[in-house]
Amino acid sequence: MNQRLRFFIILFTILTACQGEQLTAVSPQAEPASRPTVLATAVAQPTEIVTAVPPTPQPQPTTTVELATAVVNVSSLPTTNRCLDDNAVAQPLPAARPAGWVYSEAGNLKLWEEGMTTAVTLTTSGDVQYGWRSPDGTLVVFVRTVPQETAELWVVSADGQNERRLATVSLADYLAGAEEYVVDVQLRYSWLPQSHKLVYGLSPTLDALGSLPNEATTIVDADSGSTALLYAGGDVWSTQYSRDGRLAAVVVQDGLRIIDTSTGQVLHDLALPGSGSPDQTFVFSPDGRFLAAFATGGVAIIDTSSGSQTLVPLDYVTIGVGHGSVWPTIQWLPDGRSFLALISDTADVWSNTDVTFTVWQIDVVTQTAVSRHTFTGFPLSARFSANGHYLAFYKIASSQSNARELYMADLESGATMLYDQGQGVEFINWHPNGVNFVYRFGQQRPLLGSICGEPVEIPGPGTDIYQLYWQSNDQYIWYTGQPDNPDDYFNSEGDWTLLRGALNGEITELWRYRGLYPSY
Repeated sequence: MNQRLRFFIILFTILTACQGEQLTAVSPQAEPASRPTVLATAVAQPTEIVTAVPPTPQPQPTTTVELATAVVNVSSLPTTNRCLDDNAVAQPLPAARPAGWVYSEAGNLKLWEEGMTTAVTLTTSGDVQYGWRSPDGTLVVFVRTVPQETAELWVVSADGQNERRLATVSLADYLAGAEEYVVDVQLRYSWLPQSHKLVYGLSPTLDALGSLPNEATTIVDADSGSTALLYAGGDVWSTQYSRDGRLAAVVVQDGLRIIDTSTGQVLHDLALPGSGSPDQTFVFSPDGRFLAAFATGGVAIIDTSSGSQTLVPLDYVTIGVGHGSVWPTIQWLPDGRSFLALISDTADVWSNTDVTFTVWQIDVVTQTAVSRHTFTGFPLSARFSANGHYLAFYKIASSQSNARELYMADLESGATMLYDQGQGVEFINWHPNGVNFVYRFGQQRPLLGSICGEPVEIPGPGTDIYQLYWQSNDQYIWYTGQPDNPDDYFNSEGDWTLLRGALNGEITELWRYRGLYPSY
């Protein structure tokens, strides 16, 4: 697996650490093997730090210019009345912070935000490759690493002041006691939602298939420097956080623990037969009151206050074997009192043109599961809209080629609409407004679609579009560029441009630089 592909796999698997108001409350979903990975589904940041010495990029002047205003209709289907629901209403989004990003030039972090004429220099030591802003944008975390020796976690204010070290971890001590198939180790970290707290721990690189339980993981308050051990290493396979960052849920072998993130105290240590997979599906409700988790025999509903749990019987299959298996998808509805589960009707999904899947609705009050609708399509491609009203998925049109049909489904009526079709068509992500979405054909430019409307091509320079992020109902930002060495994406400098687009086809260049890849 090359470094570029590995980077985007990481992006898809850390959505819970992103800015919550722009994300849907779903667990990470596995991608089909043929799916290109140049687009993340929302703002997502790297949680692993590479250990190579950074190159020395050359600064480049920047300007803000209008690039294009044309709307281009591009589709393999003839123009038709693409309208699944003519009563579809876009959900308003909360105010987003101004467009901006953090990037490294010549080993020094810089931050640019809309309205600035020059970028703020955050570090001057020449040894920092990547930074990541806190959920409110006021702090930036970064790591200083001596490869295979030490890793230091640092934070600095967004104005470049008050740089301080939060933690030092020995990589050498870990490697000295590691198994022979462990070839390297990095410091992973992420911001807790809606907080100035960071979660960090070591993440080994294996020269083997499979995975290991998580290493010891600590929470540090970036303001006070106080720490709390979230869990010891050795038995935790996966972690999810409530939207407010107050609670953590971790799966262990045949069990699940709910932890107070402010103290590290285990509030509930629950038996949950069938648990113990890094890919297991378990998701907090929007208000954090409940947790839904698939287990042996069905789906468990857990009250996070009392620790009581109820198993709702529900037959399901996992796709694949062992730690590489794919579990059913869970999508909480906005009221937090019921959730949707998408379950494949067979484990034989690859190149299967007739595979079906069923959407179930589970009510946490009545503790019942009701079958909503069954659809014919590739279950691993299915994505719920944020409001739970619609579903996007593609159907494999031919087992002998990459021909696909992209469908939209109304989960109230069960109605479906063939929205587009062609070689390699793939769904990328839903707009948080629940009505618009992004898809593409292979490596062609992405298209903006609508539950009731024709698709338009995202205009602008180049075809590589990274981290498409919705700022409002009609505006989005993304960056484009090309690393000098695409096969060494982590360590290769390149030319990067931040742009903003609108649903009417207008596009504006905001900022550009030469250096390592950025983060929002």
